[in-house]
Amino acid sequence: KPGKYISIENGVIPINAPTFDTFWIGHIFSLLIVSPFVIRWLAHPDFKRSRVEIIEIILAMSLLFGVFVFLFFTAIEQVRGIPLVYMIFPPLLWIALRLGSRFMTLGLFCVSMIALSGTALGYSTSTGMPTRELLFLTQVFLEVVAVIFLIVTAVEEERRTATARLRGHIGDLEAARARNRKEDEAQTTC
Repeated sequence: KPGKYISIENGVIPINAPTFDTFWIGHIFSLLIVSPFVIRWLAHPDFKRSRVEIIEIILAMSLLFGVFVFLFFTAIEQVRGIPLVYMIFPPLLWIALRLGSRFMTLGLFCVSMIALSGTALGYSTSTGMPTRELLFLTQVFLEVVAVIFLIVTAVEEERRTATARLRGHIGDLEAARARNRKEDEAQTTC
């Protein structure tokens, strides 16, 4: 018989491939976007930031949300042959490099809701593709973006941690050098 089947004890059940793919894409979506958001924000619900940092957070998130609202709630896809989807990279890089994983997970979660809402309501494209397929493609797109920018954020946080450790070691070495200099001076005066 044509098509895909899973055999079970009582018989054979046909599998609808798009439904099966959608099932897995939804699970991957929750693992890459929803879970990191919940974990990062529930682990440490409070945070302290300076006024300048709060302004930067508001600006970066506003730019990110504005770009996604524009992309997924308008039918404009290109300007002079250049896809407007590339507009997502500057705010996401800003958040990844300056604000860290906590705000990257918040940004990815919020823009995913914006993108899926715009796609489900039919605003996001003028291609005439069925909404179900558009939602599937939007989820795949969001997952790829999440993987890329969660990796960029993790690398940046690792760099910051290594730099802080290096500064600590430099401080220890300078302190040891100062102690050695004082001990040498004490020995030469005796």
